[in-house]
Formats: sequence, C-alpha cells, structure tokens
Amino acid sequence: MEIMHQFGFDIKLFSAQIINFIIILFILKKFLYKPLLDMLRKRQQFIDEGLNQADEYSIRMKRAIDEEKQILRKAQGEAVKIIEEAKNQSINIIKLSEESGQKQGERIIKEARNQIIQEIKQAEYTLIADVSKLALKILEKSLKNSLSEKTHKEIIDKLTKQIQGKAN
Repeated sequence: MEIMHQFGFDIKLFSAQIINFIIILFILKKFLYKPLLDMLRKRQQFIDEGLNQADEYSIRMKRAIDEEKQILRKAQGEAVKIIEEAKNQSINIIKLSEESGQKQGERIIKEARNQIIQEIKQAEYTLIADVSKLALKILEKSLKNSLSEKTHKEIIDKLTKQIQGKAN
C-alpha cells in the first residue's frame, strides 16, 4: 500500500474511473456500436445483392451472345444455300449460252453474272437487315432491365438509325 501512495494511486479515484469507463462503454455500445454494425450489415447486404445481380446479368449476356452466334450461323448457312443456288443457276445459264452460240452466249453470261451479283448483294442486304434486327432485339431485351427507360430508348433509337443507315 505504501508503494501505491508513493505513486499517487488512489483506490477511490481508480474505482470511479472504472465505473465511468463501464458507463461510457455501455453508452457507446448501445448508441454507436450497434447502429454502426447495423449499417455495415445493410451495406454488406446491398453489396451482395449487387454482385448477385451482376452475375445474373452476366449469365443473361452470355445467353444472348450464344443465341446471337447461333442465329448468325443459321443465317450464314442460309446465305451459303442462296449462293449455291445462284451458282447452280449461273451454271445452267452458261450451259444454255454455249448451245446458243458465242455472241448470244457472251450476252447471257454477262446477264447471269450481273444477276448473281445482284442476288448476292440482295442476300447480303437481307442477311444484314435480319441479323441487325435480331441483334437489336437481343440488345433491347438484355438492356431492358438494366437501364432506365429513357437511356434504354435513346440507345435503341440510336442503334436503329445506325442499322437503317447501313442497310440502305
């Protein structure tokens, strides 16, 4: 005890400080710590929901891309068929022109080539228009839930104008 008095230790003051510390600890826990933890839990929940939505949108985007690829493959297959039909028609026209004579044959060959070029161009324009419309629909569906109505409409209008400009 004598050592405690030499260092200026007062048991009453020490007891009062412990009681004050416990009171302050209780007040901080009740009014600061608990609301702070609640706020942190809500923030973590918000972040988790955002991550889940991001994952969901990522999956939707992958599906849309897969569908787009499948549609493009189908369209390319149809384009190949159209081109093959055009080539077959041109071969038939060439055979007929050889039988008709050289002058008449040259004229028919020119017409057949022009027709093939026009059919190929028409097939390409049709394919571009169909794929563009489909891509626009896919984009519209995938962006519908993730953007505001105004932003969604602006993007769709802008892309529609670009697609129409390229199709013409």
